[in-house]
Formats: sequence, structure tokens, C-alpha cells
Amino acid sequence: MPPSRDAAPRSSPAGPRIWLLALLVPAAGTLPVFLTGGLAVQLQADLGFGAAQLGVAVAVFFAASALCSTPAGRLADRVGPARSMLTGGVIATAALLGVATLARSLPLLIACLAVGGMANAIC
Repeated sequence: MPPSRDAAPRSSPAGPRIWLLALLVPAAGTLPVFLTGGLAVQLQADLGFGAAQLGVAVAVFFAASALCSTPAGRLADRVGPARSMLTGGVIATAALLGVATLARSLPLLIACLAVGGMANAIC
């Protein structure tokens, strides 16, 4: 017998938590490149590079994300969504910390953004 239209849908107790994670984890995956773009003027002055080099750094982020998306999808299928979101969040945090503490030159910034691109693919 099909359920009646008056029956309230069952809600999972983890429903709001899952929605929150589904919103926050992908946002965390893109933070390294968006914060780099937001602080581009300061970064260019501190690290001594121009707009073209900033464009290369941002392109490396998205290229790493594109290249890692298929392996990251396989990883997510193998380990499950919760573990893959946790892994992506940890790697994105490492990339953000790397940009904040290690990026003292353009090559180090590019390396940190490449790690951030991998995190974005996993997220």
C-alpha cells in the first residue's frame, strides 16, 4: 500500500549535520584560491610578482583540481563520503596553513595552491 499524502516524511537525525557538511566542505576546498585572489594585491607586493604570475598560480589550482578529480572520485567511492570529506577538509586546511605560513615566494605559493587544488577535487 503506498504511503498516504498526509504522512509526514521521516527525517534523519543527522539530516541538518549532513546539509551543513555538504555546504561547508566544498567551500573549504575552494578557500585557498579565493583567499589568494582576495589578498592578491598584498601578496603581489609582499612576494614581488605581477598579475600574470598570479594567474599562473590560480591556473595551477584549477589544473590540479581537474587532474585529481577522477582519482578523488575513485577514492570517495572506495572510502565513503564521510571519510573523503574529512580527508578533503584536512588537506584544504593544510593548504591554507601552507599559504599562510610557508608561501614566502611564488613557487611556494604555487605549490600550496596545487595542494589546495587536490583538496578541492576531494571535497
